[in-house]
Amino acid sequence: MAERDANAEVLRLLDSLCDRREYGLLRAVLMAWPHNGLTDGIEELVQSLKGLRRDERLTDAEKETVGLAIEGYSLALNRR
Repeated sequence: MAERDANAEVLRLLDSLCDRREYGLLRAVLMAWPHNGLTDGIEELVQSLKGLRRDERLTDAEKETVGLAIEGYSLALNRR
């Protein structure tokens, strides 16, 4: 998965959380989004997503989206 696909997954997650008005979950993502494109910024977002993935308020579809985003960013970070 390319980095831009990971960005698309995060945007999809944000849309879903907005639709459901899950403001606490949105805050967890928005503290690190948008990332600055540098390794430290992407890593900060990945850590936020990993923490979010454990939250039971996420739907199964949102958890899958978070997993895809983490995977995409991790691949991008490993290529640097």
